[in-house]
Amino acid sequence: MAAEQASDALFAREKQKTRLAEISSSLLRFAVRKPLGAIGAIIILVMILLAVFPQYIAPYEPNLFTGERYAFPGTVTNEGRVLLGTDELQRDILSRAIWGARISVRIGIISVFLGVTVGLVIGAVAGYIGGALDMGVQRGVDAMLAFPGLILALFWITLLQPGPNTIILAIGVTLIAPTTRVLRSSVLSIKEMTYVDGARAVGCSVPRILMYHIFPNITALYIVLISLSIGNAIIVEASLTFLGLGISPDEPTWGNMVQKGSQNLFLVGWWLPVIPSVAIALCVYGFNMLGDALRDVWDPRLRGS
Repeated sequence: MAAEQASDALFAREKQKTRLAEISSSLLRFAVRKPLGAIGAIIILVMILLAVFPQYIAPYEPNLFTGERYAFPGTVTNEGRVLLGTDELQRDILSRAIWGARISVRIGIISVFLGVTVGLVIGAVAGYIGGALDMGVQRGVDAMLAFPGLILALFWITLLQPGPNTIILAIGVTLIAPTTRVLRSSVLSIKEMTYVDGARAVGCSVPRILMYHIFPNITALYIVLISLSIGNAIIVEASLTFLGLGISPDEPTWGNMVQKGSQNLFLVGWWLPVIPSVAIALCVYGFNMLGDALRDVWDPRLRGS
């Protein structure tokens, strides 16, 4: 009995090692085939770490007064060296940029996940069932796409009370229409496959066909849409905050930092708007590069590129 348990434990460890080796090999092949995608993944990982653990990474608290206004990057203040300078309230720019990732990245990820997921369900159901339901959904999608995403987000924020949850809702709503259209077109081709016809022939219900035959075959496209949309969502959040319709001005977000820094760009210091702008650009670049790489890897038509 003991020998059998030891043998089972040894087999489980060997299986786990094999699995880890396969994952490592797959990641290495991905990095070799798509180096820009690998760079994007590293940038995203760094941004997520900054968003999750700012209290351990940032050198100072976001609202700590260092003792010197508009200190040039590298200046030594009463609290120590400020690598990227300070703002008009003596606060460290680097610390505020790191803490700003917590709000900006969180809003981008949550809003995109909600919006794309709702679009996935609507597009899959409408595309598979068709008929009047599909016609009604498409006319609603056309109506939503008639408005630019930023204008639609402004409408929801002015309709509701400004705040993080409202921004998440506003950005998520703007993503439903384009996601619905893209995923519906994919479902229209998948539902004509022979295995879907076979599932209908044996009497599978519509929910079962959607769950076990439709959704699994559009998961890759769903993930790619999420990765490609997060960068745009972060830009929209920063734009709304820049316009004064987003997060409270006291909160350290990239949009707030750009808005305040742009007022003093030519009078005081270039670093005030540049540092958060670079953070936004890096984050958007990372998500876009990873999304492009995943699309190329998972799309059979692009695997040779």
